[in-house]
Amino acid sequence: MRKTSVLPLFFLLCTLALVGCGGGGTSPISAPLTSAPVGTYGAEDIQLQVTATGAQVALPCGQSGQITQPLLLDANGHFDVAGTIIPFQAAPVPPPKPVSARFTGATDGKTMTLTVTPSPVGAPSAGVYTLTYGASSAIVNGPCPG
Repeated sequence: MRKTSVLPLFFLLCTLALVGCGGGGTSPISAPLTSAPVGTYGAEDIQLQVTATGAQVALPCGQSGQITQPLLLDANGHFDVAGTIIPFQAAPVPPPKPVSARFTGATDGKTMTLTVTPSPVGAPSAGVYTLTYGASSAIVNGPCPG
């Protein structure tokens, strides 16, 4: 009669049990983000479209912004990048000149706080916004009232 060892079968069952208990789920310890996730962030009057190389910003009152570098995050999820804002102008002659701006904030991948600081300080698009990943926005496309 031939003897069969149950030891290999025991190790196989233990391995399957461990994989079944810990596999496929989200680990409670996840790697920190190194850049803002690619996609759309929106709020009531602003939309940010993040790409791997920068971002496009639709701002209130028909203004737009552009960031031409990745939104890299520090260990706490903060970013600080230079960009430009193109002010609203009813007639495109001459075309509006971009205004330098800083885009600073933080994200956890779901919510983003974004501060837009144009130079010179005090331009209409300055503000602090709270955006949500995947949310749409209702932006005023034209001059602001008043």
